[in-house]
Amino acid sequence: AGRLSVEKGHADLVAATALLAGMIQLPPIRVVIVGDGPERDALLRQAAALGISDKVVLAGFQRHMAPYFAMARILALPSHSEGSPNVVLEAMAAGLPIAATRVGGVPEILADRKTGLLVPARDPEALAAAIRELLTNSELSQRLAQAAFKQAQTTYTRESYKRKLVGFYQDTLRASRQE
Repeated sequence: AGRLSVEKGHADLVAATALLAGMIQLPPIRVVIVGDGPERDALLRQAAALGISDKVVLAGFQRHMAPYFAMARILALPSHSEGSPNVVLEAMAAGLPIAATRVGGVPEILADRKTGLLVPARDPEALAAAIRELLTNSELSQRLAQAAFKQAQTTYTRESYKRKLVGFYQDTLRASRQE
């Protein structure tokens, strides 16, 4: 989910989907990409060239992600660069297992093999392997989803944010009084 631009790595996700489509051990898959942007047509052409147009759905811009999280089995974040992606926090809160690239603030949110699977950016093979692992290893998938959900409920709530912000200001005031 997000803007369809080169740095978001959606082309890597389409390439990973082509790799997954050829694996006979997997159930049929469909990748739904939510968002719009300048790479939309290029992604459609790439899916067609790889023969997977039927497996890649570009849903366009959506205001409400809840229905998409409800139908998803996993979240794949293929970004080449990120800050702290809200879609990861939303997927955690929705109880989805996550395969994501190890970029920007993602490793600060997800711990590899504890709350998600982290892979190098710009590596469709590694992304496909992580997605495959989540789709075929239900024990791992459930464990990661539960741990991420628990973390979202304790660390990434509004109340937690407020406590951290108040604590930051209190520490700053204390430090300024000691100088």
